[in-house]
Amino acid sequence: LQNADFRKAIFYGINRTDIINAAYGSEEYADPAYSFLPNANEFNAKDSIEKYEYNPEKAKELLASSGVTGVTLKFGYQANNVPQQRQAAIIQQNLKEIGINVELAAGEPNAIYQQMENADTDYDMFLNGYIMGIDPDKYNALFISTSPSNFMHSNNPEVDRLFDLGRVETDTAKRQEIYTEIQKIIQDDAYFFPLLENKRIVVINSSIKGVEDAKLVPIYTFEDMSKLYFE
Repeated sequence: LQNADFRKAIFYGINRTDIINAAYGSEEYADPAYSFLPNANEFNAKDSIEKYEYNPEKAKELLASSGVTGVTLKFGYQANNVPQQRQAAIIQQNLKEIGINVELAAGEPNAIYQQMENADTDYDMFLNGYIMGIDPDKYNALFISTSPSNFMHSNNPEVDRLFDLGRVETDTAKRQEIYTEIQKIIQDDAYFFPLLENKRIVVINSSIKGVEDAKLVPIYTFEDMSKLYFE
């Protein structure tokens, strides 16, 4: 996994569409993701970065050029998470088709997180999810070298520097340039694979009104719950 071509072979070998269909039924309930920032985030640069669209032939070419053979990757995910179970099974199947063996190693959530925090873990890959809000600076915790939430244990001084710049920059256009560059670097480094965004499903009694005025938002569900009322 220290070999960039090998990592990129994994990325090109993963079929987001198959994974979404298996875990969520269809793209009615989940969208493919191409950046660490949400699709709706104004700083998302998915049209300017490498998306690693499913391409098994390119994956096989990169695998061959990497020179890596005969390895089995240990893949961690939460045993009680049904979508993750299904995603892991599809990823295992996808990678087998390009010549990479994957050992599924589900575990109790706390145990998996402990393994993710451990730089010396014997796991090779993990499935995980997050909700970090709107401001792109919130996502620095996943990537800066000093963060305990940097589960990839990556260390790129340029990423650290750019997140520091983005945090204090007030000009929107300049922030866009900074966060676009961060996304390009992370995608090119190929250690973090954006997979999908599952959509929030909210069921509301028909007697509750004001839903549109309350506004659906990430994390909190409603921006202003005081706008909800019974009819």
